[in-house]
Amino acid sequence: MKILDSGLKPKSYNFTKNIPEFLLIHHALATNCTIKDLYTWHVIDNKWNFIGYHFFITKDGKIYKCREIEWNGAHCKEQKMNNRSIGICLEGCYEKYEYKKGKFIEDKIVPELQMNALIELTQNLTEKYKIPTAKVKRHHDFASYKLCPGDNFPWNSFIEELKKPKIANWKLEAYKTAREIGYISSDWSEKLNEDIPVWAMFIMLNNLYKKLK
Repeated sequence: MKILDSGLKPKSYNFTKNIPEFLLIHHALATNCTIKDLYTWHVIDNKWNFIGYHFFITKDGKIYKCREIEWNGAHCKEQKMNNRSIGICLEGCYEKYEYKKGKFIEDKIVPELQMNALIELTQNLTEKYKIPTAKVKRHHDFASYKLCPGDNFPWNSFIEELKKPKIANWKLEAYKTAREIGYISSDWSEKLNEDIPVWAMFIMLNNLYKKLK
């Protein structure tokens, strides 16, 4: 898993301590946005020290680090979650949202690359910080006046994926590369922990060689 550095810096380092007991999932409420957009909204417009989340994941699966995990967040004030949780934000608007009077935006499906990145990041963080799956929550679970990460986000299936055995990073990277170069077009993510016979592996390598030749 590759975590990118945005190159953006806080206005100051006046943060309180964060001791993560929970992991909270958010969406940006914008169908298309960048890490720099988050910086503008939070730092320039809201006058915060830095981007409020600890991580940001784009629709194409890129993971950016925002705040250091030991810094308090600015993503959920309810029940003092800003000092008790890791905040992850997804690019996208996974609900029907009226951003201007009579004008709506909505993403109905979370892209596969984004979901895979979210699952991998969440599994790594929950393992590192000993956060049980029961404490992986939606922003909505603490701020009931919000739908965040949106009612189109497949929450139940996401939680079920977290409960499955963790897939090794090299398998995920190989799978991602195979999808990117067009070697496979269907979703094989469910099969990444399965064993395959040696003869099948050689057939696949031969087919790949022919495709790249």
